[in-house]
Amino acid sequence: MHETQQSEDMGQVIRFLRRARPAQSGCWEWTGCRLPDGYGRASAGYKQTGLAHRVAWTLFVGPIPEGMYVCHKCDNRSCVKPSHLFLGTQLDNMRDAVAKGRMARNKQPQRPANSKQARHRQERRRYGLCAYEGCEVVTGENYRCEKHAAAFAEYNRRARQKRKLSRERS
Repeated sequence: MHETQQSEDMGQVIRFLRRARPAQSGCWEWTGCRLPDGYGRASAGYKQTGLAHRVAWTLFVGPIPEGMYVCHKCDNRSCVKPSHLFLGTQLDNMRDAVAKGRMARNKQPQRPANSKQARHRQERRRYGLCAYEGCEVVTGENYRCEKHAAAFAEYNRRARQKRKLSRERS
């Protein structure tokens, strides 16, 4: 390897490590930019950015084969320590998540009971509207499903009554 190339690579490693701090867990926590889902964002040279753990793998281990994922053994999304990472397929990553209890098998993600969507689902179920069976139930005036038309009309009538009462009270 050319001496200039080696010094550039070493410079990238040093810049990268300035953003990684050792944690009590043994992880190297990424302290740079983090995405809302907890993964770090890092640059891998000029005009190249990526997930910090993938950049760490590239810098310390080598290239990532096409179609492969860099997965965390430690389940810490901000960890960039090479010994805590492994290469795997998407299936490997999903199996790892299920085995560690990070993903429920064959279950829909749970939403908070107080969310607007959950309240709408409860209301729709209350008036006999299909929320999950593939019927395109739309909460609005343009609902045209004949199967549920009567129930939807009742739902809208009651919703209008509630709105009218709340306007009268204010």
